[in-house]
Amino acid sequence: MKVLIIGGSIAGLSAANSLRNRNIDFVIFERGRKRAPKNGGGIAVHNDTIDYLKTFPVDLERLNEILYPMPVQLDNNKNGGIIRMGDIPFHSAHWAEVYNLLADSIPLEKFCFGKELVNVTQTGDGVEAEFKDGTKIKGSVLIGADGILSTVRKLVFSDDIVRYAGYFAWRGILPKEELSEELPKDTFILEMSGSCHAVIYHLGNRINWLVYENVDNGKEVYTTQEQVLGKISRDATEQELLDFKQMVSKEFRPLLAELFTKTPLPFINHIYDRDPANHYRKERVLLIGDAAHPVTPHFIRGSNMAIQDGYFVGKLFDSDHKKWFSDFEKQRVQECNDNVRIAKQLGRLKQGLILSGKDWTLQTNAKEFAEIAGDGIVPKFIEE
Repeated sequence: MKVLIIGGSIAGLSAANSLRNRNIDFVIFERGRKRAPKNGGGIAVHNDTIDYLKTFPVDLERLNEILYPMPVQLDNNKNGGIIRMGDIPFHSAHWAEVYNLLADSIPLEKFCFGKELVNVTQTGDGVEAEFKDGTKIKGSVLIGADGILSTVRKLVFSDDIVRYAGYFAWRGILPKEELSEELPKDTFILEMSGSCHAVIYHLGNRINWLVYENVDNGKEVYTTQEQVLGKISRDATEQELLDFKQMVSKEFRPLLAELFTKTPLPFINHIYDRDPANHYRKERVLLIGDAAHPVTPHFIRGSNMAIQDGYFVGKLFDSDHKKWFSDFEKQRVQECNDNVRIAKQLGRLKQGLILSGKDWTLQTNAKEFAEIAGDGIVPKFIEE
């Protein structure tokens, strides 16, 4: 058995680590020319995901060092008053540190760089991946872990439609000592102004933040991968930065506005997902991570689903690929698709696209918010 993994980000690396546990041969194919250092921002890592990571052949001491407890979520109104407070099973981490932890445990000879996939051919006894440089590699099965703009999904499943959520995020990280006052530590803070919202949490001595801003009144748009390529993340223009600073000073309380405006060079991340799919497999090809179920960030499940997918790739391995991939779908499809739906609902709620009115955040209470959110977070107290 030889497994071809297309994509060497968190999903692909998790699958590779899980397959190593089962002594299954694999090769990771990456479009990039080398394993370059990754940047990215913060992520929230579910406690279940941490348990899965601990089964991988990674440096466990290093894993513990890159995780920061984040057991409480605060959902605040535009004035900083608490709408809902609840317990959550998460730690925070820097995306790059999780990526490097997973990548460092894979022998370098298991990576093939500079490989841009152009075709996939399936036969009765295997699968062949063809790359732009003319090389063709044969394997027993192929795993598409190549992200939301998945070439594997387009080639094999004839699906290249993505959904623009109707808003984008500003993202940044600021050392906490540069802020004039302290923000609650060990806490996932959600602050809603009515027509936009912010997410703030600590990464050790740094503060990670996102501010979501509607485009065209939050209009959803379905589009093709080609139209999105190269447009998901980008640097902001000078004028956009000036407009952003004015907006956050108007929409958020002074301490948060200070956090956002003091951060040097925040970047823009447009928010996309796809409608849930009924299947992640087709014959000898399996999709995982964002290639299978891209999700908006609001249920903090994206990286978690990628790691968990990778775990179950190895956990459920069977020499009969039909049984292997069928068992994977039974384990993953319903849960992942539910997460996609909940995240979409949460995003539209937090952006003021469900509850209308300029001051809806001041008028809602914990019970009403929890019922609409549907995220399973039980309020510690309820304001009536």
